[in-house]
Amino acid sequence: MAIESFDSSLPKDTQNSPIQVASKIKTDDAEVTPNVSPLTVDTASGDEIVIPTNAVILILRPFDEAIRFGENSATLDGSAGNGYNKIPAGQAQAIACANGDSVFVKSDSATDCELHFHFEMLEK
Repeated sequence: MAIESFDSSLPKDTQNSPIQVASKIKTDDAEVTPNVSPLTVDTASGDEIVIPTNAVILILRPFDEAIRFGENSATLDGSAGNGYNKIPAGQAQAIACANGDSVFVKSDSATDCELHFHFEMLEK
């Protein structure tokens, strides 16, 4: 497909420049053995969610317990110097992402939790 024909199918901003937008969703990650939504997230080591090629946004929504998420598994333990973000149960969080990135998730309580997730993808 020529660049011109691809650009013509994209929505335009106020200056008539094409804007890339997600056109489909994906409910599994890019692990060798993919994690599939919903994912049971444990309290001990947590899980790594690998960002697929062409994903632009990751949506995380813990179902029954809050989760912690961060850029590596060491950040999830909450010890001095290690920060993490937290999503309360039942609330969704959108995270911009890029090819090859990973997000690490772990239950915020002593109970495993169910995590619903999906990626918003650019069409290949």
